[in-house]
Amino acid sequence: MKIVTFADLHLSNSNSYGHIGQFGFNSVLNKQYKEVERLLSLERIDATLFAGDLSDKPIIDPKVGAIISGIFDRGRNIVWMCGNHDTDDSIGYTNVLGNYGFASDIKKQIHFVNRAQVIELNNNLVVFCHPWVDSDEHFKHICNDIKSISSKKYTKIFLGHLSVRGAEWDGGICYEGINPNLFIKYRKVFKFFVLGHFHKFQRIKANPNAFYCGALTHRNFKYANIPMGYQIIDTETMDIDHIKTSLLDFRQFHISEDDHLPKLLSRPEKYKSIIPNLYLRIKYSGKDIEMINGVKNKLVDLGVSYIRIDCERRVKTSKTKKHTVAPVNLQSVITKVVRENYSGLQKKKAIESGMRYLEI
Repeated sequence: MKIVTFADLHLSNSNSYGHIGQFGFNSVLNKQYKEVERLLSLERIDATLFAGDLSDKPIIDPKVGAIISGIFDRGRNIVWMCGNHDTDDSIGYTNVLGNYGFASDIKKQIHFVNRAQVIELNNNLVVFCHPWVDSDEHFKHICNDIKSISSKKYTKIFLGHLSVRGAEWDGGICYEGINPNLFIKYRKVFKFFVLGHFHKFQRIKANPNAFYCGALTHRNFKYANIPMGYQIIDTETMDIDHIKTSLLDFRQFHISEDDHLPKLLSRPEKYKSIIPNLYLRIKYSGKDIEMINGVKNKLVDLGVSYIRIDCERRVKTSKTKKHTVAPVNLQSVITKVVRENYSGLQKKKAIESGMRYLEI
């Protein structure tokens, strides 16, 4: 049996390295959507497991809701599990998916999980899901409970969103969380431990079949030299293959008032071969904001999806209010944008163009 695992999408329509396109979708969000769509279209895969943090915040922007709707129309035999970013701490663990009208599809075996739950897929795979495990005792209790399921009939996998001592995360080494030795103690209970929460793919040293999926795509410069991606695990050979999603070219520029622009920024049309994979950060300390924005617009027109400009002279902007939305889909969001910006016979053509824009 072959199973795809991935985690930590953190979908957002306000990623600072993206830009807003014609129909209001952030370019980074659009890239993530296409990557997940490709992932869910892989052939000869028996199941797909997602280990938490689908959204970046529990209150979803309408564009993110539309992207999630588009994702949920794809694939079968999938477990989507919540992570800590999919919740509102003030009201406890709530299913960000359920809040926006999305529900499990039993016919397609698509499951949305916001609490400890045992899910059976393909009649011979049992996935024990837990959105958050906060102590060693809690972890032991979970593993002892799952022993009651017959080990002869099922392949058992633990799917969790948690911290493990000794694992690497954004701030260095994690010194709190689950004792890694417990992954040795319960290796006869579960064939694999598939984990989300930390964004670097890594195996737990105590048990090589326990691993963090890492993030599917890059969201900033923190892991510029770390390949992001997903895994394909083989339950017969016990192999875990980490598949890189894309090899991005990270470049950072510091430009002052008197500096000449690097050729990549002044004449980007000469670098069309590397444009699609560029991940740019420009720190600008000059006064000609119009000029540097012109550079950004030119790069965006040429196809750069990841670009961020930090100016020392910032213009204050008012904060947008958080809001909840009704269930949405990609078609309805694009139609709304078109109605606000087009009229007459242009509307139908614009809607068709919008759906092609997202390659639907």
